[in-house]
Amino acid sequence: MHANCCPRVAPRKQATDDGGQVDSQRQARRRQGPMELPHLQDRKGRVMAMYSHLAPTSISIGYPEFLGVLLSGITPGDWLAVLVGIVVGISAMLVAVGIAWTQRQDQIMDRLMQARDDRERQMEADARADQRARWELWKEEHSECCALLRQGEDVASAVLEGPPCTQEQLRQIGLCAFRTDARQLADRGIAGLAETMRELADAADVLLGIDVPDGAAVLRKCLDGAEPGASSPSPLPIAEAQSKAIQQAAAARDLQRLVVRAWDVLRNEWAA
Repeated sequence: MHANCCPRVAPRKQATDDGGQVDSQRQARRRQGPMELPHLQDRKGRVMAMYSHLAPTSISIGYPEFLGVLLSGITPGDWLAVLVGIVVGISAMLVAVGIAWTQRQDQIMDRLMQARDDRERQMEADARADQRARWELWKEEHSECCALLRQGEDVASAVLEGPPCTQEQLRQIGLCAFRTDARQLADRGIAGLAETMRELADAADVLLGIDVPDGAAVLRKCLDGAEPGASSPSPLPIAEAQSKAIQQAAAARDLQRLVVRAWDVLRNEWAA
């Protein structure tokens, strides 16, 4: 049994020797670096040959010399491409700045226009509020003006359509009250109507100043004016009374014309 066991030791030792050789080969490959395939070695050689003129020839070469060697491979076409790229970049930057500036200006203009529209709307609202307040005040004065003009129409019609009136009769039909009211409205300073009201008051004053005597007074004057022993009364008082009646009718027509014009002015003021 001992003799049979001896041959088993020898192969184990041989296997150990083979394993040591394998380890030695592996360590040698690690020191050499990774293995490269033939086609990769050819490509690496071509690339190294292509850029060999750009590498510095020695470690002691200076920076300017290295820069010259580095730029020696750039052609004019490369410089033109670089210049075009710079110009395009600057142009794009300027366009972007211009667009941003234009948008900013548009925003500013929009804000200004919005502020202007707000001011206009506020002014319109204030104008409407002021107009509404003036309308409420003017509404009462408008009623008074309408009543005064109707009274003036009645007075003028009474003088023109009836017999000549004495001063007492003119007061009874409301001429004095009409003159007083017209002056009061004129003194209030109503816009557009003050001058018209003054004209109406002056016309009423003129009409009130024409004193046409009644028939009995005219007759008495005729009789008193007749010469002693005359068979007929004197015609002078009659002629004087007729003249005053004509003057009174003319003054009444003037008053009527002013009332019509005052109606037009009042309508225009009310519409405004």
